[in-house]
Amino acid sequence: PGDYQAALLGVASVPSVASKRWVYRQYDHMVRLGSLLLPGSDAAVVRMPTGPGSWKYLAASTDCNAHYCYLNPRRGALIAVAECVRNLAMTGAEPLALTDNLNFANPHNPERFWELAECVDGLAEGCRFFGIPVTGGNVSLYNQNPKGAIEPTPTVGVVGLIEEEAHVTPSCFQAAGDAVLLIGGWGWEIAGTVYARELHRQHHGDCPQLDLENELNLHRAVRALIRAGLCRSAHDLSEGGFGLAALEACIAQPTGLGASLGADLRLPDHQRLDVTLFNESQSRAIVTVPAGQEAAALQVVFSQGIGGEHVGHVTTAQEGLTLRAGETTLQWSVAELEEAWGKALGRLMQGEAAQDC
Repeated sequence: PGDYQAALLGVASVPSVASKRWVYRQYDHMVRLGSLLLPGSDAAVVRMPTGPGSWKYLAASTDCNAHYCYLNPRRGALIAVAECVRNLAMTGAEPLALTDNLNFANPHNPERFWELAECVDGLAEGCRFFGIPVTGGNVSLYNQNPKGAIEPTPTVGVVGLIEEEAHVTPSCFQAAGDAVLLIGGWGWEIAGTVYARELHRQHHGDCPQLDLENELNLHRAVRALIRAGLCRSAHDLSEGGFGLAALEACIAQPTGLGASLGADLRLPDHQRLDVTLFNESQSRAIVTVPAGQEAAALQVVFSQGIGGEHVGHVTTAQEGLTLRAGETTLQWSVAELEEAWGKALGRLMQGEAAQDC
């Protein structure tokens, strides 16, 4: 891109990745005060009574990247399962069960039926690997019109269990001064990304690779950090890559009000900056740990068979988000991040409502 400052804000404002605050503020998500993590985090967490004064904590997430499934139906569906379980792991949860919502075009068309069959095989592979039963689901077919078919969209929802309330972990930064760790590496795969599709109008190639063992190692590493009391926040890298994940972690969840924070992060200079910022290689996360605990946290990560590194620290909201790569320094204020990511969907819906009127 000619302007990296604008590129990150442009990716952040794409409706599929921007904050869904406009939607979830339409209903009361605080009914009976059972929610511990409200909408906007990697997964929602609610408490369930198990007896007088005792509780268990259920985490839930839904996921699917139809653009991945368009490029590679089987792997795209497998990634949907992996990302959903990954989101649960970021909150401290172990997966329990999965339900699906399979949205496809006309199955009498051999190519569309092939997409359906490949996606189902991908879902089955993911469920077998993670040991998750499919407890229900539904199928919606013939989703097309004279202009063409929808992209294959095998949406999945997974529910998981967190044994202790102390292990419930948010996705946004918690305190200035905390160290930021990147687990799983910097990645490199740019095909099929929001960046390639929305900023460069390129939607071809293959979707990211997925190593299931590496993915499971990531989940175990994050849960181990949480259970060791070292993890203040955890946020997976998915659509939008490292750049978007860093932006999202700066904005206070779930409302976007209150204690938003900034970050000062170092990026490598061994590859193109746009690839570093926006690639969507799988099995990665950014976590924060108390200052001075970086070495101990990394030892926990390494013990689970996955790599990690210290990439910077959390700052105040007044300092905003700073990304440094070699001699290049990029900076955004928290207000810019909030305007691009937090308000994009509301602006779009208000514009369409005005057109309807």
